[in-house]
Amino acid sequence: MSSASGDVALTVGELRVVARYAVDGARDVLAVFEEVCPGDGRPRAAVEAARAFAGGAVRSTWQRVAALEAHRAAGAAAEETSAMPVVRREMRSRRPGA
Repeated sequence: MSSASGDVALTVGELRVVARYAVDGARDVLAVFEEVCPGDGRPRAAVEAARAFAGGAVRSTWQRVAALEAHRAAGAAAEETSAMPVVRREMRSRRPGA
C-alpha cells in the first residue's frame, strides 16, 4: 500500500523476497566489482547480509551498515575506474542484453 509520500509499506515476508531478488541480481555485478577491486570485501559482505535476511535472519543494524558500506565501495570504485576505458568497456559487455 502506498502512503501520501509515495513510500510503499512492505511486510517482512515481502522484504525477504526483495532481498532474495537483490542477492540473485548481484551475482554477476559482484564478480565484475571483485575483478576491478579485489581487496574490497564490502559488497560481498552486503550480499551475505542480504542473503542471511532473505533466509530468515532478523532485521538488524548489520544489514543496514553492510548496505551503506557497499554503496560507499561502489562510489569509490567509480571514482577510481572512471578514467579506465578498459574497465568501462568490460562492465558494459557484461550487462544483460549487451
